[in-house]
Amino acid sequence: MKKVIILIFYFCCCTISFGQTSEEIIVQQFGNYLSSWCSSNDTDYRMRAQKQCTDACRVKDKIMEDFVSNSGLNIKDYVVPNYLNGFEDALGKGSVTINISNIRTIYKSEQSYAWSYKTSVNQQEKRSKDFVTVACDIRISGVLDYRVKDLYYIKKGKIVKIAPYVEETDQKTGKKRVRVDFSDLDDEYQTFGATYNYGKNWPIGLSLNYSYTRFMIGLDVGVNTDKDKFYKHSLEMTDVMNFSKEDIEYDPLFYMTLTPSFYMKYFAVGCGAGFLYLNGTKTINHQQSSSFSSGSDGISISGTSSSGYSTEESCPKLKFMVRPTVKGFIPVSDQWFVSVSVGYDYVFGYKDKNGINFGLGLQYNFDY
Repeated sequence: MKKVIILIFYFCCCTISFGQTSEEIIVQQFGNYLSSWCSSNDTDYRMRAQKQCTDACRVKDKIMEDFVSNSGLNIKDYVVPNYLNGFEDALGKGSVTINISNIRTIYKSEQSYAWSYKTSVNQQEKRSKDFVTVACDIRISGVLDYRVKDLYYIKKGKIVKIAPYVEETDQKTGKKRVRVDFSDLDDEYQTFGATYNYGKNWPIGLSLNYSYTRFMIGLDVGVNTDKDKFYKHSLEMTDVMNFSKEDIEYDPLFYMTLTPSFYMKYFAVGCGAGFLYLNGTKTINHQQSSSFSSGSDGISISGTSSSGYSTEESCPKLKFMVRPTVKGFIPVSDQWFVSVSVGYDYVFGYKDKNGINFGLGLQYNFDY
C-alpha cells in the first residue's frame, strides 16, 4: 500500500509541477508532503516537509496561531517544527486531509511593503530581490477545518517564512497589492572592513574585521611611537659591600587583540582580548668586596678590596589587555559603509597605557 501511495504522490508531483517555477514547485512539494503524511501517518513525509524549510523558518498563519493558543506556546515558538507538531497532535485525534492549490508567484510589481521599526519601506523594497514570495490556497478538513490563503517566503531554495496572504489597495494607483514583510527575516550577508584607530598612547592602529549575519570577528593591532619606558628595580643585599642590583627597562612596542562582536548591520558591540608586547632589557650590577691581612717582621697590613661587574640580557614581557568597542556603520551606497568607532584600551598592570581610542574606516558588503 505504501508503494502505491508513493507512486501516486510522485505522479501527481510530475503532473502538477509542469510549467511551475522552481519556487512554486517547492511550495507544491511542501504541501504534497504534508498531505501524504496526514493520509498515511508515515513520518518520513513529515521529515521531507521539514527539509523544505530552513531550521529557523517561522510560521505565522491562522493555523499556527490556533496551534499556539491551544498548546500554550509563546511567540518564540512560531517555528516550523511546532507547526508540524500541531498536525501531529491533530492526527492523534482523527483524520486530517490537506489540499494545496492555486499556487502562484507574487512578483515585485504586485508587492506592497509595510513599514516596521526594524526596516523602512525603502529597505524592504531593496530586500525583496533576495526572496521569492509564493501564494497558495490551503484547504484542511477532518478534525481540523481551515480555508486559508498563505504567502510563502523562499530564499536559496528553502522556505524561510509562512505568513497570511493579505491584499491591500495601493493609494496611488488604486490597484490591489499583496502585503509582504521582510523585517523579521535575518540578513544573511558577509562584510569585510578595515579601520584606522587612533589613541593618545597608540597613535597608529589598524583593525581588520569580517562579519557573517550577526557575528563579527576583528583583529586589532596598535603601535607605540613614544619613548616612554616602564622600569622595574630590585636589590638583593648580603651586606653593604656585597649586593646585586637588578634594573629592567620595558619598552611597550605594540598590542594585538582579537575582538568578537554582536553585529546588527548599522552598529556592532564587542570586546577584544589580547596582549601588549614589551621589549625588555635586564641589567644586573654585582658588587663584591673581600678583606685581607698580611704581615712580616712585626708589621701587619690589612684592608679590603672590592670589585664590580654587570650583565645585560633580553627579557621580553606580555601583559594582558582588553578593548571594549562600539562601532557604527553609515551607508554611502548599497555595498559600501563608512565605519566609525570608539573604544577603550585597558592594560592590566600598566595604567599609563590605558585610554580612549577612536576609529574611522570602510566596510564592504559582499552579498548585496
